[in-house]
Amino acid sequence: MSFASKLVPDIHVIGDAGFGGTIPKSASAASAQGKACAEAVVKLMAGQPPDAPKLTGVCYNTVAPGYAFSQSGVYQAREGQFAEAEALATSPVDAPRELRAREAIDAQSWFKTVTVDAFG
Repeated sequence: MSFASKLVPDIHVIGDAGFGGTIPKSASAASAQGKACAEAVVKLMAGQPPDAPKLTGVCYNTVAPGYAFSQSGVYQAREGQFAEAEALATSPVDAPRELRAREAIDAQSWFKTVTVDAFG
């Protein structure tokens, strides 16, 4: 999958601007799409076909300091759009406070990573 526009040649579309299928419209998914799109463009410029990307997306919801929930999924291209390749993983509703605290730390870590990836 090259993320190539179906309307305009040499334009590649990611995130909310593209039709991604079942991949969530989230910063995590857009970041994964951006990296896969960049790899596809490099391959196309080298005259090679792009790889079929497998994208991982995770969404965090921090509801109080040290207390968060998460949902993650793995998506693969099928017929020009993304579909779930593996079942979604959602943190359990009755998870112990330790898990919620770890997810809050993971949420902060993810935010720092995606911010550096996007802005340096």
